[in-house]
Amino acid sequence: MKKTKIQKNSVSSEVRLLQAAVQDTEDSVLITDANLDPPGPKIVFVNPGFSKMTGYTSEEVIGKSPRLMQGPNTDRKVLDRLKHCLENGEPFFGEAINYRKDGTEYFLEWHISPVRDAAGKITHFVSVQRDISERKRAEELHVQFQKQKARTAAIVETQEEERRRIAKELHDALGQMLVAAKFNIDILEDQLEATGETTRKLTSDVKNLLNQIMLEVRRISYNLMPSILEDFGLPPALNQLCEQLSKNENLRIQFVYSGMEKRLPGVVEIGLYRIAQEALNNIVKHAKAHEAIIQLIKDKKTVTLIVEDDGLGFNSDEAERGQHRRGMGLINMRERAESISALFSLNSQPGRGTEVIVQLKDNGR
Repeated sequence: MKKTKIQKNSVSSEVRLLQAAVQDTEDSVLITDANLDPPGPKIVFVNPGFSKMTGYTSEEVIGKSPRLMQGPNTDRKVLDRLKHCLENGEPFFGEAINYRKDGTEYFLEWHISPVRDAAGKITHFVSVQRDISERKRAEELHVQFQKQKARTAAIVETQEEERRRIAKELHDALGQMLVAAKFNIDILEDQLEATGETTRKLTSDVKNLLNQIMLEVRRISYNLMPSILEDFGLPPALNQLCEQLSKNENLRIQFVYSGMEKRLPGVVEIGLYRIAQEALNNIVKHAKAHEAIIQLIKDKKTVTLIVEDDGLGFNSDEAERGQHRRGMGLINMRERAESISALFSLNSQPGRGTEVIVQLKDNGR
C-alpha cells in the first residue's frame, strides 16, 4: 500500500505510531499541527478514509487548513465551540455540514483530541470523522413523518368535532321539529276522521313520511357520532354497530371482546370505532360475505382490533396501490390507525376473505 505523504516538519514518534494505526481504518482521520493562528492549523496527515469521504487526495490537502471543507451552511456556532475547545486543549465532539471536493454537502460527525508530548505540551490534533448524511436524512424523514402524523391527527380531531356538532343539531333541533310536526299531524288526523277517504290517506302518507324522515335523521346522527360511544365506551358502541348492520343487511356479525374493563382514551376509542365502521362498510358493499367477526382484545401490553369476513377477498397488493375499489377505504383506515399511533395490517386473497388488524401499545392505559 502506498504510504500517505506528510509534511517534512518534525513529527513525534507518537504521531507516527498513530498514523500507522489509523491508516487502514474506514473512518476518516486527519491530523493537524497545533498552530491555531490563521491560516492554521495545517493538515499533516490524512488516511484513505478521508479521501474516500471528501474526494480530496492527501497531496491536495497536506499543508492546508481543514477550513477547506467548510462552506456557507457550516454551522458557525459549532465552529466557535470547536475553536474554544482547541484553544483550551479540550476534546471536541460535534456535528455540522461540510463540503466535498465536488461541492456537495455532507453531514459530518467528528471527534477531535489533542496529542501532547512528554512535557504535556499540545503538538497536534487528531480528528476522527464520519459521514452521517444517511442518518440525518432518516432523522429528517422521521421528523417529517411525525409532523404529518400530528397534522393528520389534528384534522381527524377537527372532523370528529364537526361530526359531533352536526349530530347534535340533527338530534336536538331537526329531531324536535319533526316530533312537533308528527304531533300536529296526529291532531289533524283525529280532526279529519269524518272527511273523505282521500284526505285521510293523504294525512296517513304524510305521517308515514315523517316517521321515515325521523328514522333517517336518527341513523345519520348516529353514524356521525354515536352517543353510546361517548357515554359508555367502545365495546357497547361496536356491539350496537354489529347489531344494526346484522338487522339491516344480510350478514351475520359476531362481536367479542376481552380485557376492556377500563375505557381507552377518547381519541383511541373514536379511531378504532371508525376503522371498524369502515371495515364493516367495505364488507357490506364489496365482500358478498355471509359472516363477519369483530374482536377487541386488550392485554397488559397491547390493544388489538381484528375485523374478519368470509367474503370474496381481493388482491391486497393492488388495493394498497389504489388499484382496487376498496383502495380509498383502506387508505382511510390506515390514516386513522396512524393518527392513534397504531399498526395497521391487511390480509386478503381472492376467494379467502379479508382480515384487518389494528394494534397499538397499551402504555398503561
